[in-house]
Formats: sequence, C-alpha cells, structure tokens
Amino acid sequence: MYKQVYVRLSDAPCAYGELLDCERIVEYAADGTPIGVEFLRVSECAGVADLPRADIVASALEAHDIRVCA
Repeated sequence: MYKQVYVRLSDAPCAYGELLDCERIVEYAADGTPIGVEFLRVSECAGVADLPRADIVASALEAHDIRVCA
C-alpha cells in the first residue's frame, strides 16, 4: 500500500513546483525558497538525499514512522 505525504517547510504561498521524478515534487515560493516536498508514492521508505532541506524532511518523515532511504 502506498501513502501520499506532504512535508511543509514554510507557510509561504506556492508559486511553482518541480517534479524531481515520478514520486516527488518540490514546491517553491515566488522567490525560489523551497516551501514543501510532496511524496506521491511512499511504501517502505522515502529518498531525501537530493532534496532541499533534506535534514528537516528526513526528521518529519521519521516522526511519522516513514523510513528514510538513500
């Protein structure tokens, strides 16, 4: 079973998103600041190595019992 997970990094409004792959989208404010990461299909673990603010994203995922993988 897959989950859809959103990790909010800021309360700023979303101006645009960048599709990293078929499972992850990074959303940005108008000034280019990352404001959130959406994981579209999380099963056993989620990759964060190439994400902005990866340490914060990893902590948020682990707090909800989602394992972080490379």
